[in-house]
Amino acid sequence: MVNINFTLIIQVISFLILMYGLSKILYKPVTGFLDSRSDQIKKWIGEAEKVREDSVKEREEAKAFLHEARAEAEKIREKVEVQAEAERTKAEERAKEEAKRIVQEAKAEVNRELERAKRELQKEVGTLSILIAEKIIKRELTERDHQRLVEESLKEVRRLS
Repeated sequence: MVNINFTLIIQVISFLILMYGLSKILYKPVTGFLDSRSDQIKKWIGEAEKVREDSVKEREEAKAFLHEARAEAEKIREKVEVQAEAERTKAEERAKEEAKRIVQEAKAEVNRELERAKRELQKEVGTLSILIAEKIIKRELTERDHQRLVEESLKEVRRLS
């Protein structure tokens, strides 16, 4: 049979008391510490997750802002190009109008000079006619001389025209 001695019983009772004391003294504080540490770690993980989500959200917002800024820059560039083209067209129009005005002024000046030259030519023709008349009066002309003087006068008038 089983021989149970007194020492074994005391050892079992001591063991049970030790287990009870350890559970009261160590088990609850250790499990409490481990639970609080677990809660703290969960809290840190939650905060890290929130920070990660916030950073993802901010990155998406930054991408959207950058996209909007690029679109706005493109609109501004297009607007500037349109304005530059309009300015270039206006400058060309002004240059054409200025060239037209200069050409008209030059034509007017040429016409004035032409009229002045015609007036001078008429004076010269009148003077030439007087000289021919003087020559005719001073000497007696033959028919041949008369013909020659008329031809010379016509040539001179043609040359001056």
